[in-house]
Amino acid sequence: MKNLYEVLEVEETASIDEIKKSYRRLAKKYHPDLNPDDPESAEKFKEVTAAYEVLSNQEKRTMYDNYGTTDAQTGGGFGYDDIFSDLFGDIFGGMGFGGFSSNRAASNQKPGQDRMTYIDFDLKDTLTEQSVEIEYERVENCEKCHGTGAKSEDDVEVCKTCHGRGRVRQVKQTLFGQMQTDTVCPDCNGTGKVVKEKCEECAGSGRKSKKIKKTVKIPKGVTDGVVLNLGAHGDEGVNGGRRGNLYAEIHVRNPYGYEIQDTNLVKEYKISFSEAALGTRKKFETLDGEEEIVIPEGTQNGDYITISKKGLYKYNSNTRGDIYLVFKVVTPTNLSKRQKEILRELDEENELNDPPPFSGIREKFKNIYFKIKNVIRRMFAR
Repeated sequence: MKNLYEVLEVEETASIDEIKKSYRRLAKKYHPDLNPDDPESAEKFKEVTAAYEVLSNQEKRTMYDNYGTTDAQTGGGFGYDDIFSDLFGDIFGGMGFGGFSSNRAASNQKPGQDRMTYIDFDLKDTLTEQSVEIEYERVENCEKCHGTGAKSEDDVEVCKTCHGRGRVRQVKQTLFGQMQTDTVCPDCNGTGKVVKEKCEECAGSGRKSKKIKKTVKIPKGVTDGVVLNLGAHGDEGVNGGRRGNLYAEIHVRNPYGYEIQDTNLVKEYKISFSEAALGTRKKFETLDGEEEIVIPEGTQNGDYITISKKGLYKYNSNTRGDIYLVFKVVTPTNLSKRQKEILRELDEENELNDPPPFSGIREKFKNIYFKIKNVIRRMFAR
């Protein structure tokens, strides 16, 4: 298995933002739609997408970092037959050595390419499961010729070179003497058939690009940049090969000014000098709707309150974060002469420069506190 960090060209200590940035760069570079004539790019795109699917998910990334795999059963891998077949299958193929010939026959099948689509969400959309209609292109077998590439059934003939086997045997001289090898037939490309007259619909390729509309369900709690595997909805395989996968990269818009910290939302909330000193109740718009918040008397710059269970959901879970409102006290400017005098009067009466007292204050400070409140009220009433 390739090192997933090397596939994404990032360090093992890379942040999620660095991983996202590198993935977007590489996905654009190797995307099959941008490199239609380069099969290596398609393979690279699959590798990059598979690596990102693991490293962008904290649970999977932790498992990969610890065990080198995301498979719950870490004891898997290649068996003896797999290794021996890979090393010597071409030499002994077709000569009666166990399962080599069946493995090689299956090698004519090619899996379909994966497809990528992009889904835009508003931050509010992530609070519930969404049914989204998507439209994308994928390659299917031509409906007119059913993937044969021929104008009619009569135009399909058995390949004379390989006699329908799809493979040809060649004798090679090696250090061990003559060896017989089994390779893909160059005339029929492994299909065992040749076409006399090509299908006009697909120009003999047997394949056609097709626009697909599909409704997919996106679980709640998705985050910006996450890539979801929507299943086998990519290109149709060749010669009975498996269909490719469809991936969706989620883009989440955040027009509400929140800083997102995992499932918690943090937002700066401006209040006036008088609101900070005297306290008040205000309305605040959350992602769920309006909430009444209480600003305590004597609130200082940088103090915060918590709106519980109004943040984001954990992916596909009912666990929900909080909202943290961090107060920024706006100091009044361009004060009149009278307002400045009132503030000086306040400063003289309050010899201590500490923040206004909260509940539990000792009795001897109460008179000073109420004087402060009255002076501020007079100042802002003018």
